Amino acid sequence: MTNTYRILIISASVGSGHHQAAQALRQALLSRCCRVDVVDFFGGEHRYAGKLIKAAYFRLLRLFPEIYDYLYHYTDASRYGESIKGLLDRLSRRYIRRLIRRYRPDVLVFTHPFPCGAAAGLKRADLINVPLVAVVTDFAVHRLWEYPEVDDYCVASDGLVSHLVRKGYDLSRVHGVGVPIRPVFAELDGTARRPGHVLVMGGGVGLGPAQEVVQALMDAKGVTAIHVVCGKNVRLYRSLQAMVSTNPRLHLYQYTSLVPQLMAAAEVLITKPGGLTASEALAAGLPMVLVDAIGGQEEDNARFLTATGAALWAHDAETAARCTETILNDSMCRAKMQESCRRLARPQAARAVAEIVIQAAQRKGK
Repeated sequence: MTNTYRILIISASVGSGHHQAAQALRQALLSRCCRVDVVDFFGGEHRYAGKLIKAAYFRLLRLFPEIYDYLYHYTDASRYGESIKGLLDRLSRRYIRRLIRRYRPDVLVFTHPFPCGAAAGLKRADLINVPLVAVVTDFAVHRLWEYPEVDDYCVASDGLVSHLVRKGYDLSRVHGVGVPIRPVFAELDGTARRPGHVLVMGGGVGLGPAQEVVQALMDAKGVTAIHVVCGKNVRLYRSLQAMVSTNPRLHLYQYTSLVPQLMAAAEVLITKPGGLTASEALAAGLPMVLVDAIGGQEEDNARFLTATGAALWAHDAETAARCTETILNDSMCRAKMQESCRRLARPQAARAVAEIVIQAAQRKGK
């Protein structure tokens, strides 16, 4: 008889990647007969503070991206990063304890570092005794993720396994299984590709210079169709609607569930380098052109994806269009990038992370 474990996944509604990874993992755990709850760290009694934090975060990204980049790297490299970790820990401990009392989980799983740090602080103080599993959704591990009290780390690549091992973490606790994505991406085999189809995405909140990119693509050689996912950016959607009547190659979508089908049909994806979107593209074998990377984790993602041959990095819309032309019209370049994507892909990541979570629950029960 299979044990029914209670799993609590704590995510954070900053962008959409953390939540999508949590939901993909939830489905994988449900298929293993677990009882699973997903909680937004910035919801519940934290919703007012969460609104302020998110508003400040997005305003900083839009108005002062260089400052965000500086803070990201400064807190990662300097001793003050430990002070930030301690502050976040103390501010959130009470909320995490209430969640544990409410849900009584056998394992706590995190797709965002803030709640992970608070739970690690509680465990360090012997106030909880629950296994902690950290699921890192980018292709880099910031210091805010790093706590010796975490039982298992699930990271996006083998290189990140080596990174954490060099920092003193036991190899048996670090797993290069990838970022959890929906199982439908494991079914994409490349047979639905349509020549010249380009997919443009700006993340779940529709950030990025998508309108400029679309305009530049209109004159790009080899582009037969442009599919634009605007996310929740209503202003972008409305501004592009004005172009549809005179540009039959242009197709618009708001926040949509059709991303797997759109990736399956495209030959190039133009996107911000978010960890979740990039992981989906890798699973789809879809070469990427990266634009408008946020300093910090997105630049780290962009460096990884370009260094491994899965993406080209463009710093403006015109360059993005030229990179797209290169991929569409150079079959050898496109084939090499597709092979790099397939080599890096972890389409079964959600299932692999679910197995690690269940093993953590089993160890606790012994």
